[in-house]
Amino acid sequence: MKVNTIYILTNENFHKEVLCSKQPVLVEFSTEWCGTSHIIAPILDEMIIKFKEEIKFYKIDVDDYEELAKQYGIGKIPTILLFKNGKIIDCIVGAVAREILAKKLELLTLK
Repeated sequence: MKVNTIYILTNENFHKEVLCSKQPVLVEFSTEWCGTSHIIAPILDEMIIKFKEEIKFYKIDVDDYEELAKQYGIGKIPTILLFKNGKIIDCIVGAVAREILAKKLELLTLK
């Protein structure tokens, strides 16, 4: 399922779409009611356009999938995890500047 330009993850597709992905993956753990998630949404939209060929972008609602959030130690939202070859490469908690996120994504495509 696609919402805007970020695909939605569930317990059922997380393993296949994230852990088995041949491409690097960004996963935003958030909720619909989180104000900070709405603040970074336009930044993520820009990054999707910039990195659409190199990185997959996903979102998971921690209210709907609490077990998955607990499994990855998500305590604050939004939390963005960057995966490569099924492993967490980087973690970003809260709002992040456009330039910082772009740099982290550039590095993710190089590793």
